[in-house]
Amino acid sequence: MDHTPLIRIKDYERIHDIAHAVLKGQQSIPHKSCLFFSMAGAYILSTRLKIEARPVAGAAFYCVSKSTDKSDILSFAKVKKDDGTMAVDSDEDSFHCWVESEDWIIDFTAPLFNFSAQEAGFESPVPRRMFQKKKVEMNDSPNLERAGDFFLLPNQHLTNELLEKNLIRNDVRDLLDICSQWFMPADRKMRQELKIGSSDGKITQMRIVPASLNSKW
Repeated sequence: MDHTPLIRIKDYERIHDIAHAVLKGQQSIPHKSCLFFSMAGAYILSTRLKIEARPVAGAAFYCVSKSTDKSDILSFAKVKKDDGTMAVDSDEDSFHCWVESEDWIIDFTAPLFNFSAQEAGFESPVPRRMFQKKKVEMNDSPNLERAGDFFLLPNQHLTNELLEKNLIRNDVRDLLDICSQWFMPADRKMRQELKIGSSDGKITQMRIVPASLNSKW
Protein backbone atom coordinates (compact mmCIF):
# COMPACT_ATOMS: atom_id res chain seq x y z
CA MET A 1 0.00 0.00 0.00
CA ASP A 2 1.27 3.47 -0.91
CA HIS A 3 1.53 5.43 2.34
CA THR A 4 2.52 8.75 0.74
CA PRO A 5 0.25 11.22 2.58
CA LEU A 6 -2.28 13.35 0.74
CA ILE A 7 -0.95 16.45 2.51
CA ARG A 8 2.26 17.16 4.40
CA ILE A 9 2.21 17.11 8.18
CA LYS A 10 3.17 20.80 8.25
CA ASP A 11 0.23 21.72 6.02
CA TYR A 12 -2.04 19.63 8.24
CA GLU A 13 -0.69 21.43 11.29
CA ARG A 14 -1.23 24.85 9.74
CA ILE A 15 -4.84 24.05 8.85
CA HIS A 16 -5.46 22.81 12.38
CA ASP A 17 -3.75 25.84 13.93
CA ILE A 18 -5.74 28.33 11.84
CA ALA A 19 -9.11 26.75 12.65
CA HIS A 20 -8.08 26.58 16.32
CA ALA A 21 -7.10 30.27 16.36
CA VAL A 22 -10.34 31.36 14.69
CA LEU A 23 -12.41 29.31 17.14
CA LYS A 24 -10.57 30.76 20.13
CA GLY A 25 -11.14 34.24 18.70
CA GLN A 26 -14.88 33.49 18.68
CA GLN A 27 -14.77 32.23 22.28
CA SER A 28 -15.64 28.72 21.11
CA ILE A 29 -14.36 25.49 22.66
CA PRO A 30 -12.03 23.99 20.02
CA HIS A 31 -12.21 20.33 21.01
CA LYS A 32 -16.01 20.52 20.85
CA SER A 33 -16.01 22.17 17.41
CA CYS A 34 -15.38 19.25 15.06
CA LEU A 35 -17.87 20.59 12.50
CA PHE A 36 -16.00 23.86 12.07
CA PHE A 37 -12.62 22.09 11.91
CA SER A 38 -13.97 19.86 9.15
CA MET A 39 -15.64 22.66 7.20
CA ALA A 40 -12.51 24.82 7.43
CA GLY A 41 -10.22 21.90 6.59
CA ALA A 42 -12.20 20.85 3.54
CA TYR A 43 -12.51 24.47 2.38
CA ILE A 44 -8.76 25.12 2.65
CA LEU A 45 -7.92 21.85 0.91
CA SER A 46 -10.29 22.72 -1.94
CA THR A 47 -9.49 26.42 -2.36
CA ARG A 48 -5.79 26.63 -1.48
CA LEU A 49 -4.32 23.18 -2.13
CA LYS A 50 -6.69 22.28 -5.01
CA ILE A 51 -7.64 18.98 -3.40
CA GLU A 52 -11.30 18.00 -3.63
CA ALA A 53 -12.53 17.41 -0.10
CA ARG A 54 -15.76 17.40 1.85
CA PRO A 55 -16.83 17.42 5.50
CA VAL A 56 -18.57 14.28 6.72
CA ALA A 57 -20.56 13.78 9.93
CA GLY A 58 -21.44 10.54 11.64
CA ALA A 59 -20.33 8.13 14.35
CA ALA A 60 -16.62 7.83 15.11
CA PHE A 61 -14.40 5.60 17.24
CA TYR A 62 -10.65 6.08 17.76
CA CYS A 63 -8.29 3.89 19.77
CA VAL A 64 -5.90 6.38 21.38
CA SER A 65 -3.92 4.10 23.70
CA LYS A 66 -3.36 0.42 24.39
CA SER A 67 -2.16 -1.22 27.58
CA THR A 68 -1.79 -4.87 28.47
CA ASP A 69 -5.33 -5.19 29.79
CA LYS A 70 -7.42 -2.61 27.91
CA SER A 71 -7.74 -0.19 25.00
CA ASP A 72 -8.80 3.43 25.45
CA ILE A 73 -11.34 4.20 22.73
CA LEU A 74 -12.79 7.65 22.12
CA SER A 75 -16.41 7.29 21.09
CA PHE A 76 -18.42 10.02 19.37
CA ALA A 77 -21.71 8.21 18.74
CA LYS A 78 -24.99 6.85 20.02
CA VAL A 79 -24.28 3.32 21.19
CA LYS A 80 -26.83 0.75 22.28
CA LYS A 81 -25.87 -2.69 23.55
CA ASP A 82 -28.43 -5.46 23.57
CA ASP A 83 -27.74 -9.16 24.15
CA GLY A 84 -24.05 -8.65 23.48
CA THR A 85 -24.54 -6.83 20.19
CA MET A 86 -23.66 -3.19 19.58
CA ALA A 87 -25.85 -0.82 17.57
CA VAL A 88 -24.14 2.39 16.44
CA ASP A 89 -25.86 5.56 15.25
CA SER A 90 -25.39 9.35 15.28
CA ASP A 91 -27.55 12.45 15.66
CA GLU A 92 -27.14 16.18 16.37
CA ASP A 93 -26.26 15.45 19.99
CA SER A 94 -23.91 12.52 19.41
CA PHE A 95 -21.68 12.78 16.38
CA HIS A 96 -18.23 13.60 15.08
CA CYS A 97 -16.96 15.27 11.89
CA TRP A 98 -13.99 14.55 9.67
CA VAL A 99 -12.84 15.27 6.10
CA GLU A 100 -12.91 12.83 3.20
CA SER A 101 -10.90 13.26 0.01
CA GLU A 102 -10.56 10.55 -2.63
CA ASP A 103 -9.33 7.51 -0.70
CA TRP A 104 -8.32 9.49 2.39
CA ILE A 105 -9.79 10.37 5.76
CA ILE A 106 -8.39 13.39 7.61
CA ASP A 107 -9.43 14.48 11.09
CA PHE A 108 -8.21 17.97 11.94
CA THR A 109 -9.37 17.68 15.55
CA ALA A 110 -6.96 14.81 16.30
CA PRO A 111 -4.34 17.04 18.02
CA LEU A 112 -7.05 17.82 20.60
CA PHE A 113 -8.02 14.23 21.39
CA ASN A 114 -6.39 14.53 24.81
CA PHE A 115 -9.11 16.96 25.96
CA SER A 116 -11.83 14.47 25.02
CA ALA A 117 -9.83 11.67 26.65
CA GLN A 118 -9.60 13.62 29.90
CA GLU A 119 -13.35 14.22 29.88
CA ALA A 120 -13.86 10.48 29.30
CA GLY A 121 -11.72 9.72 32.35
CA PHE A 122 -8.81 8.07 30.52
CA GLU A 123 -5.70 7.79 32.66
CA SER A 124 -3.10 7.82 29.88
CA PRO A 125 -2.38 11.15 28.16
CA VAL A 126 -3.03 11.25 24.42
CA PRO A 127 -0.20 12.71 22.29
CA ARG A 128 -0.76 15.47 19.73
CA ARG A 129 -0.65 13.64 16.42
CA MET A 130 -1.85 14.06 12.87
CA PHE A 131 -4.71 11.84 11.76
CA GLN A 132 -4.55 11.16 8.03
CA LYS A 133 -5.27 7.62 6.89
CA LYS A 134 -6.42 5.70 3.85
CA LYS A 135 -10.02 4.53 3.97
CA VAL A 136 -8.89 0.93 3.49
CA GLU A 137 -7.07 1.13 6.84
CA MET A 138 -10.34 1.51 8.72
CA ASN A 139 -11.53 -1.30 10.97
CA ASP A 140 -14.78 -3.02 10.07
CA SER A 141 -16.29 -2.54 13.56
CA PRO A 142 -15.93 -0.32 16.66
CA ASN A 143 -14.08 -3.13 18.44
CA LEU A 144 -10.64 -1.54 18.22
CA GLU A 145 -7.51 -3.08 19.68
CA ARG A 146 -4.43 -1.08 18.65
CA ALA A 147 -3.59 2.60 19.11
CA GLY A 148 -4.40 4.30 15.83
CA ASP A 149 -7.24 1.93 14.92
CA PHE A 150 -10.45 3.69 13.92
CA PHE A 151 -14.01 3.08 12.79
CA LEU A 152 -16.25 5.70 11.14
CA LEU A 153 -19.90 5.40 10.17
CA PRO A 154 -20.96 8.35 7.95
CA ASN A 155 -24.47 9.74 8.30
CA GLN A 156 -25.32 11.54 5.05
CA HIS A 157 -28.64 12.91 6.31
CA LEU A 158 -26.97 14.38 9.39
CA THR A 159 -24.11 15.75 7.28
CA ASN A 160 -26.52 17.54 4.94
CA GLU A 161 -28.54 18.88 7.86
CA LEU A 162 -25.51 20.27 9.73
CA LEU A 163 -23.93 21.83 6.65
CA GLU A 164 -27.19 23.41 5.49
CA LYS A 165 -27.82 24.87 8.93
CA ASN A 166 -24.33 26.39 9.15
CA LEU A 167 -23.54 27.44 5.58
CA ILE A 168 -26.60 29.70 5.34
CA ARG A 169 -25.04 31.83 8.10
CA ASN A 170 -23.01 34.79 6.88
CA ASP A 171 -20.78 34.73 9.96
CA VAL A 172 -19.81 31.09 9.38
CA ARG A 173 -19.05 31.71 5.70
CA ASP A 174 -16.97 34.76 6.65
CA LEU A 175 -14.93 32.72 9.12
CA LEU A 176 -14.31 30.01 6.52
CA ASP A 177 -13.07 32.67 4.08
CA ILE A 178 -10.76 34.04 6.78
CA CYS A 179 -9.32 30.55 7.32
CA SER A 180 -8.71 30.10 3.59
CA GLN A 181 -7.09 33.52 3.16
CA TRP A 182 -4.91 33.08 6.25
CA PHE A 183 -3.49 29.72 5.14
CA MET A 184 -0.14 29.47 3.38
CA PRO A 185 1.49 26.20 2.27
CA ALA A 186 4.33 24.88 4.42
CA ASP A 187 7.04 26.21 2.10
CA ARG A 188 5.77 29.80 2.43
CA LYS A 189 5.77 32.21 5.36
CA MET A 190 2.45 32.55 7.15
CA ARG A 191 1.24 35.28 9.49
CA GLN A 192 1.00 34.24 13.12
CA GLU A 193 -1.61 36.85 14.06
CA LEU A 194 -4.68 38.29 12.38
CA LYS A 195 -7.16 41.00 13.35
CA ILE A 196 -10.73 41.15 12.09
CA GLY A 197 -13.38 43.81 12.61
CA SER A 198 -17.14 43.38 12.94
CA SER A 199 -19.97 45.67 11.83
CA ASP A 200 -20.31 47.01 15.38
CA GLY A 201 -16.68 48.14 15.42
CA LYS A 202 -15.38 45.33 17.62
CA ILE A 203 -11.85 44.17 16.80
CA THR A 204 -10.94 40.52 17.37
CA GLN A 205 -7.30 39.47 17.45
CA MET A 206 -6.52 35.87 16.59
CA ARG A 207 -3.15 34.26 17.27
CA ILE A 208 -1.65 30.97 16.11
CA VAL A 209 -0.65 28.59 18.90
CA PRO A 210 1.37 25.85 17.14
CA ALA A 211 0.16 22.32 17.77
CA SER A 212 3.80 21.19 17.39
CA LEU A 213 3.02 17.80 15.91
CA ASN A 214 5.88 15.36 15.48
CA SER A 215 4.11 12.13 14.66
CA LYS A 216 0.96 10.63 13.17
CA TRP A 217 -1.60 8.00 14.10
